[in-house]
Order: sequence, then structure tokens, then C-alpha cells
Amino acid sequence: MPRAKYTTAEKLVILETLRKSGERVGIFAQAHGVDPHTMRDWQALYERDGFAGLAEARKNQHYSQGLSWRRLPRT
Repeated sequence: MPRAKYTTAEKLVILETLRKSGERVGIFAQAHGVDPHTMRDWQALYERDGFAGLAEARKNQHYSQGLSWRRLPRT
């Protein structure tokens, strides 16, 4: 089951609708049931990576597995 509420294609449609509307992101996002911060994140990802940037991340790529294990508190 996907974690994302919206598919990549749906995100693109929402961003295109925002662009054509000329509305401010915050107002548009609230009217469409999307958190304004999320909408800004989508915009940044799309500008940086194109359509592929809107795809759901498959895994956390912020830390290598070794680094992640070292950061866990020891009990």
C-alpha cells in the first residue's frame, strides 16, 4: 500500500492547476485539501527534478545503513 495520498500524476495536475490559477500557494493548497508546506515541497521537487521528483520516495536515502545504526541509542 502506498504511503502517498496523491499519485505522481495527481501532484502534477495540482501543480499545473495552481500555476494556471495565479493564486497564492497557501490559499490554493487549503482550498484543495493539501498542506501549504507540502505544496511548496512539491513545487521545489518538480523544479529541481521534473516529473521524477514528484514520485514517492522508495526508501529513506538520508543516511547510509551503517550510519543509521551508529546513530541509534545504545541500551
